[in-house]
Amino acid sequence: MPTPKEKAAHALKLKIKNLLENHAEEVIDALLEWSPWHAGVNTMQTYKRRSDDTDGQDQGISVTFGPDNDAWFEIRSFTKDRETGESKFDRGSHRFRTYFGGGSSLRVRAALIILARAIDLDQTENPDR
Repeated sequence: MPTPKEKAAHALKLKIKNLLENHAEEVIDALLEWSPWHAGVNTMQTYKRRSDDTDGQDQGISVTFGPDNDAWFEIRSFTKDRETGESKFDRGSHRFRTYFGGGSSLRVRAALIILARAIDLDQTENPDR
């Protein structure tokens, strides 16, 4: 039997889903203006997810938040050289700073917090193989 806290959380999720169904753009914009930290996301932990179409290769994305709360977004992929046809591994890392660190992409940073949480939930429910 659900606890009162679980019942309240379920009721809140239903309200939010209703808001999303009727006001998705406004909800998304509000989330991107959001700045508090999500309790389910930790600093110094990498949230990593493989791409769905990797054919066994370690291609995917990751998000890590440093001790200063700056967000690091990384893309890992294999590409084929157009001239030689050889595959090569590419890795690109991008930093999105907090406001106090001179960050000018605070909505992107908020989206990365949401992405880290989504990766964590997907990895829990359906871990990479």
